[in-house]
Amino acid sequence: MATALRLRDGFLRFVPSLVLLTALVVFALLAFLAPGAVTGAVYRIDTPGFSVSHLDLTCAPDDAGMLHCPIDVAGRRLTVRTDPAPLGGVCRAWFDGRQLSCDKAGEYNLGSPWLRLDGPVLPEAETAGLRSDFPWWHDVVDRYWPLAVLVVTVALALIAAVLAFLASGRPHLPHPKRGWYTAVVGAGVVLVLVLAGGATMGTRLWWILVVPLAPGLVPLLVMPVWQWYASGGSDGRVGTRTKHTAVAFLSALVSGFVLVGLVTFLAGMPD
Repeated sequence: MATALRLRDGFLRFVPSLVLLTALVVFALLAFLAPGAVTGAVYRIDTPGFSVSHLDLTCAPDDAGMLHCPIDVAGRRLTVRTDPAPLGGVCRAWFDGRQLSCDKAGEYNLGSPWLRLDGPVLPEAETAGLRSDFPWWHDVVDRYWPLAVLVVTVALALIAAVLAFLASGRPHLPHPKRGWYTAVVGAGVVLVLVLAGGATMGTRLWWILVVPLAPGLVPLLVMPVWQWYASGGSDGRVGTRTKHTAVAFLSALVSGFVLVGLVTFLAGMPD
């Protein structure tokens, strides 16, 4: 009878892994989009009518270490000259022979400058095409990433709660490899942080040992405890299912927010 119950234990013990998989997916996306990985260039340029991504910029350093970025705007030349420091320093811009005001955005955690110009101010017909060329995900990454993290983690918590409720409805005994699953989840939390930091922070690898140490303890403690509980069996009663559902929701919400939030922070999201 015990063997039959164990064979029918379903997927309840796998629900905590959903948080780790989500963090890995976020990491995989940010490995290509990470602002912190854009170094030795200009990250982005904003004007009153359009923006230009680093993906569309070609900047060359001069002998003084200043970056020169020529941009074709409606058949005319926009030129930006700046030092590579994300904050402070020198920033100048010219368009069609006229000097523009140029300031650094003042966003921390970036690896390269984010510049804001007071021009050029062009007719809508000329700027519409430039706006359409700007990647749609850029503003999500640059301006709305805290909201995006919140939306992802709340959705993750709701999905984990539903899965836990469904999976705990099938009576089963504690899994014989309960301790092994718990250890794997704990190691997975560390792995996600190390991978995310190493892939998106480049030479600033020490950040993954110092910056996330305190907040990283939250998922490092919560996730293994949740895994241990989720692998502990269920009698299929409403009370037990409610407990599994509540534990899954709260654990996924707290751990997911910290873990996904840390991954995005390590990726250099502006703050």
